[in-house]
Amino acid sequence: MKNLFLFSVALFTILLNGVSSAQNSSDINFKLNDKVIANFIMAINSDNEGLKKSAIYLVSNYKIEGAVDALINVLNTDNSGSIKVLAALALYEIGSAKGLNAVLKSAVMDNNEFVRKMNSIIYIDYKQRFANGKSF
Repeated sequence: MKNLFLFSVALFTILLNGVSSAQNSSDINFKLNDKVIANFIMAINSDNEGLKKSAIYLVSNYKIEGAVDALINVLNTDNSGSIKVLAALALYEIGSAKGLNAVLKSAVMDNNEFVRKMNSIIYIDYKQRFANGKSF
């Protein structure tokens, strides 16, 4: 019983140490050069759904304006409603006028009702933020 307790304490200490040393995404420093952006765009255009979602999330997180055209393409052509909405959220986070116009167009014209509703909500929130003078 004592060995189990000691093992549990040791495991907890190791896990706690690992969590405390983990980096926050805002602490990561890397250069967003043309090659990195090209790799993000390639991943966004990938047929691998998981890779595409991850790339869209990261482009959104780092507000990579160089990926706006690729995100608009996903918004207009992808077959998955959830990926289209994720692309719209990324365009919202980046704050590009061109991207947000594409979100508005999608909110009105997309064939998928879920995409239209979600993109309407995204666009309305953007307009409210803009009207209140809040920046991204």
